[in-house]
Amino acid sequence: MEFIRDNIFIIVLLVGGAISQWMKSRSEKQAEEHQPEDYFPEEAQEEATRKHHEASRPPSLPKRAVSTAYALSHELSAELARQAELNEKILTLKHSSKRHQKAVTKSEKESPSALNLKTNHSIRQTLHQKSELRKAIILREILDKPLSLR
Repeated sequence: MEFIRDNIFIIVLLVGGAISQWMKSRSEKQAEEHQPEDYFPEEAQEEATRKHHEASRPPSLPKRAVSTAYALSHELSAELARQAELNEKILTLKHSSKRHQKAVTKSEKESPSALNLKTNHSIRQTLHQKSELRKAIILREILDKPLSLR
């Protein structure tokens, strides 16, 4: 008796489940009795077989899809032409930049550059200028170890 009192909730659930199963099987039996043997009329059976045969064959493309495909191919060819023009422009720019680089290197060989003049000075002479000294201090702070690691 104690088992029933301790587990009353589980027992109620089991009894309720058994009653619902019984009612479900009873309603299924009643549905079978009222349903005729030839449940589908002939038209419904023909439609089902027609749909089955149509499913094996892919549907035809609508006319709109064909015209859309033509428009896409036309846009694609226009885009390809634009890309070809851009490619030609890039090539001409590369050739002109190579010519410019050759001219610059040729002029550097003929005359000494400002960079070469600065490297000839000593570091001590460079640091006598205030602006150069500031740059050196800033570079030291950037390139040196962080304060937390010193």
